[in-house]
Amino acid sequence: MKKREEKKKTEKKTRSEFSKRYTPSFVGFSVMLALSMCIVYVLSVFSLSYIPPEKKVETEPMLIEVLAPYSEKVEVKEKEKKQNEYKVNKDVEASVATGDAVIDEDAGNRPVKDNTVSVSELKPEVTRDVSSVPPTGQPLIFESKLTGLTFASTNTTQGWNVIGNNLYYITREHGVLFGNQMIDSVRYFFNERGAVASLVGIDVSRHQGSIDWQKVRQAGIDFAIIRVGFRGYGEKGQLSIDDNFHKNIRGALENGIRVGLYFYSQAVNVQEAIDEASVAVQQASGYEISFPIYCDTEFAQTDRSGRADRLDYDKRTDCVEAFCETVRQAGYIPGVYASKSFYYHQLDFSRLSSYQIWLAHYTKDVTNFAYGYQVWQYTDSAHVYGITQNAVDLNIAFYDYKYSNDMSSSGENVLLYYDYSEIEPYQTAENMIESYASVGTDEYYNQTLLQIDSLAIESIKQTYKNALEVVHLAVLTQNLFNNTTRDQSEEEQTTEEAEN
Repeated sequence: MKKREEKKKTEKKTRSEFSKRYTPSFVGFSVMLALSMCIVYVLSVFSLSYIPPEKKVETEPMLIEVLAPYSEKVEVKEKEKKQNEYKVNKDVEASVATGDAVIDEDAGNRPVKDNTVSVSELKPEVTRDVSSVPPTGQPLIFESKLTGLTFASTNTTQGWNVIGNNLYYITREHGVLFGNQMIDSVRYFFNERGAVASLVGIDVSRHQGSIDWQKVRQAGIDFAIIRVGFRGYGEKGQLSIDDNFHKNIRGALENGIRVGLYFYSQAVNVQEAIDEASVAVQQASGYEISFPIYCDTEFAQTDRSGRADRLDYDKRTDCVEAFCETVRQAGYIPGVYASKSFYYHQLDFSRLSSYQIWLAHYTKDVTNFAYGYQVWQYTDSAHVYGITQNAVDLNIAFYDYKYSNDMSSSGENVLLYYDYSEIEPYQTAENMIESYASVGTDEYYNQTLLQIDSLAIESIKQTYKNALEVVHLAVLTQNLFNNTTRDQSEEEQTTEEAEN
């Protein structure tokens, strides 16, 4: 009994010592376990709500090549979608207009002005081709055969001059013009070489009456944008062909005038816009249309009662886009005509910037239109030789659609100098190269080389040196042939004398 009690005391003591030594560790473990669980929970919540930043992956060139066919397939699908959506409506019908503006509901003779197109400040009288007026005096010219360049002096002439098939205007100070310039109330653009890099144009409809297109061409008009048709501004929205269209387009083309078309739109939905474009395309068939076919979008009525006058921003842009895409699908160049304010407030220009832009902005200064454009209508009050009924709009084009050329290269084949004395060294060098072929001496070769080295333009110097070396090689070959022939002759003569 005593031993049993002592054993219990010993066990109790042992457990007490164990508890004192190890109990804090169990508590610590429990705390650590709880803390760990909290951390895991917080991390799990954080991981669910955390979105890692996107890492820009540089695609290897090889991978781009591999992926290219797939991206092309996507583009093709988008293209096919547009082709299916904007097909020419072959069943659309339009009758020739009666010529009565009220019956036809034709607003083309009285377009509604907006805040950037009010009364034109310019009323030019284009009664003759100013570019063909004989200049005062003539420039002295040297046509280089070796370089294909035309060298010309300007101090002996004034006014319009055609030099190397390029048009220049020589000022009273015998210099050239640059940038946008007004000459006799007509706008021209001169590039950095002083050559004209623009075209003069008009746009017409039945409201200009019967036009003498031969006189129009004589007045210096390069292109004409002709109204092909229009949609009535009333509820019915009748499609009509301009009753002077075929007469106008034939007259323009027969006199060498570049032609584009415009359709006065009153479409209120995409299908109507497609139908309008379809009429334009149908009527264009068989004619040389080098300029775009434009969708003319503007207000029809002052009180905004025209059928399309109250279209919202997006719907109007949808219609214009549908018109342009239908024209594109038919194989023509699509374009948009609108005023500066209309482009800003009635259309989404970002969706139209891929089309050719024809801007209406009447101002005596250069337009401050914020976007790119290819043709600018700068007045509606011009009087042009050959057009007697009503005034006509005057335009400047910065792109020649006939030759797919922005005309920036005009004048590349011409070098202008004030005085001909600056040209003479080039002419002398070229003449010496040509003469060396007949002179053929080393002394003359060295003199010609010195003359070439005195020239200022490095590219021409190199061209002349190359030409001189070609002639030099020919001279050496000829001399070698002559010497060989002479030696053979002398040898034959010596043999003949020995035989005798």
